[in-house]
Amino acid sequence: LSFSSLVLIQTALYAQTDAEKYQEITKKIAETQAKIEELQTTERDLSEQIVYINSQIKLTELRIEEAQVKIDQLEKEITTLSFRISYITDSVDRLEKLLKQRIVATYQQSFISNLEILITSQDFSDLILRLQYLREVQENDKKLLSSLLETKSNYANQKDEREDKQAQIEEAKEK
Repeated sequence: LSFSSLVLIQTALYAQTDAEKYQEITKKIAETQAKIEELQTTERDLSEQIVYINSQIKLTELRIEEAQVKIDQLEKEITTLSFRISYITDSVDRLEKLLKQRIVATYQQSFISNLEILITSQDFSDLILRLQYLREVQENDKKLLSSLLETKSNYANQKDEREDKQAQIEEAKEK
């Protein structure tokens, strides 16, 4: 083999090696570009997930704030209802006391007959006044009894409403 043949063979080997290196580098560039595109897609997906999770967090915070506002409102209503119930309880106690006094007085007066009223009256106008007074007392007793029953009904309604509000608070706290 001649020297020129050796140079040609060596040049051909270098050319083949350079071509293989070029193909290998081109292949690695393509693989790297594909990997970059894949990572960019993953990055977009992760960014979208982060935005979604942040939105969910904000929504949850707003729901918590809404629940707290509702709880505060219900607690104020419960305070108002408790005050009303206390007032109604005092009113019922006072009305019951008055009614008991009136019942005792009416019972004691029931022993006085119409004949006794007639006999003890000084004149006809005194008789009319006494009978009118007796009728007014009886009417007032009826009004007092009616008022007591209405107050007791209001008391029960206010108490039920307060219990409903407390149940709503518990429900809001569970959310």
